[in-house]
Amino acid sequence: MDKNTVTIENQYLAVKARLTGGALTSVKDKGRGEELLYQPRKDSWDDQDIIIFPFVARLKDKYYELDGRRYDMEIHGVARKSDFAVESVSQSAVTLLLSSNADTMKRYPFPFELRVSYKLEGKKLTTSLSVTNTGNGELPFMLGGHPGYRLDCRENPELTDTSGNFIVWEKRDYKYLTLDESGGFITGEADFGTSEGFETTKDFFVRYNTLMIKNFEGPLLLKKRTRTLRFTLGKVPVLAFWSNPKFGDYICIEPWFGRPDDVEPVREFRNKPLMNTLAAGKTFRYTYSMEVL
Repeated sequence: MDKNTVTIENQYLAVKARLTGGALTSVKDKGRGEELLYQPRKDSWDDQDIIIFPFVARLKDKYYELDGRRYDMEIHGVARKSDFAVESVSQSAVTLLLSSNADTMKRYPFPFELRVSYKLEGKKLTTSLSVTNTGNGELPFMLGGHPGYRLDCRENPELTDTSGNFIVWEKRDYKYLTLDESGGFITGEADFGTSEGFETTKDFFVRYNTLMIKNFEGPLLLKKRTRTLRFTLGKVPVLAFWSNPKFGDYICIEPWFGRPDDVEPVREFRNKPLMNTLAAGKTFRYTYSMEVL
């Protein structure tokens, strides 16, 4: 038994999450014996899911300032490499807890509790994220998810062909955040146009690197060649889509309450675009789900 993972299951699904990072590591359809979550490979992405807190994606030069003092932080914040505790667990649900500690305070000097809950109901997996301000002052933070779900593909020596898989949403006119040549930092925004989604080809990710849709609203479908998954996401300031532009049979569907730094960044952490603020003793909650249709 792996002491770093916890498993929940029901008649339809079996789900594993790891205590280091609190993220998903397996979502299996028991009826088909099929793994739905991406499994890491060295030539593509060596992860599967990330709990993003307290900053989304990259800080310019890997640091921010707080009241004139510099703090270093790697991509996606402090939670992804921190050890969570099992706060509660049953056969079909688990809640993991990360409390601020000496290590997190070095990189993010605020008291907090971060909870990640996974719950199975039928063929639906619900993920709930919550941040509680356990300090006396205001808590600035960003928050997000990063699950990578497998696509149907054809493997070639030079390219993973993921054509024939589609992201489908309700027809709507969206804008997206544009990136610099490095693919890490925001340069502005542009019209994605009125659409109902896109095909998840590798060429798509060559073009966009990470597609960051602003003010996404409503559910979406991941229509694979063989089956469909439904994601209920509600309203999010940014919904990001990412995959390695050459190899890997997956797409990451990432609800973000926050965004990466600009090419010319605001250094003061509290003043960064899309920063959230939580009063002392208050809790912020966000819930989303994936359902096998």
